[in-house]
Amino acid sequence: DWQIEAKQENIKLRVWDFGGQEIMHATHQFFLTERSLYLLVINTREDERANKIEYWLKLIETLGQQAPVIIVGNKVDDHPLDLDERGLQNKYPNIKAFIGTSCLKGLGIAELKKQITEIIAEQMPHVFDPIPVRWLTLKDQLEQDDRDYISYGEYEQKCIAAGITRTSSRHTLVRLLHELGIILNFSDDRRLKDTNVLNPEWVTSGAYKVINDNLLMTKHKGVLYWHDSARVFQPKSRQEQNCYATEKDRKFILEMMEKFELCFPMDNSSDRDYPDYLIPDLLPKEEQDTGTWEDCLNFEYHYDKVLPNSVISRFIVKARRHIDRSPKPTYWRTGVILISKEGNKAQVRADLEDNKIFVRISGN
Repeated sequence: DWQIEAKQENIKLRVWDFGGQEIMHATHQFFLTERSLYLLVINTREDERANKIEYWLKLIETLGQQAPVIIVGNKVDDHPLDLDERGLQNKYPNIKAFIGTSCLKGLGIAELKKQITEIIAEQMPHVFDPIPVRWLTLKDQLEQDDRDYISYGEYEQKCIAAGITRTSSRHTLVRLLHELGIILNFSDDRRLKDTNVLNPEWVTSGAYKVINDNLLMTKHKGVLYWHDSARVFQPKSRQEQNCYATEKDRKFILEMMEKFELCFPMDNSSDRDYPDYLIPDLLPKEEQDTGTWEDCLNFEYHYDKVLPNSVISRFIVKARRHIDRSPKPTYWRTGVILISKEGNKAQVRADLEDNKIFVRISGN
């Protein structure tokens, strides 16, 4: 939390810092909302391509609509911020400023804070929309609730107790609290209609523990064996609380990840209370040898804006019932082989550099 003053009002900002590593991109869908100001922090020692500036700008534009962006070049004590600023702003008009900083020497930090305050005051009028007092009372209650999740039904009961009786008001409020980052709730998403009202940090920290686990990627090739889950979710330091101590907690996180198409229960254990899970984002990158594809149908999808890195891994989760399993499942980080009951086969693979997906289909 960070308090600022804008238009003679005290404003509380919620600062979220999420990893730029490729493996974390799939979780960004939790947070990229319109009611935000984005800081795209780049390393001035690397060029625009290495910083993937346009990838992130397109992703913000796709998921965050016209939310304002400040491009922050860090390490200016080492190298100046050298970008085609006018060209980028013409292409992405939601870029509001370019600021060079040095965390080592404190350069530019005061200017950055001033710029954030000015953008909120002058270009984000919704920040100053009046909110009913009853809504604020419930917001404070939810912020002080130290549980990691409550059911949507309990949320509605809390609303009624606070005098928020209209269904439409409860829905509008839960959406507002989600956009402010106070809770996570995805009632607008048909996959997650029955979802709970969640503590955002608890969910994302749990998901990050899974997708950042080195052994899952290297030794286990994307498979989380349940007997290994306590190790994966254990605290990484003495200061960190053990927030995922029970099997129920760990399964809850994995079920949330499943709803977001980040994992699915393995066939050989799906009937168990605590199954093993495949996390496609942790599969090996190397494309498997899938034989020759001659005399087959060929299709290409071209993405004119951005092809998010997680598209194929999410597709693998969606299409898991059709994966070719003879003699073993055929998939890798950016591709999969599917088979139909009639024996027709399809290869679906992505070229992330060229923003293309290729589909080949062979059979009758």
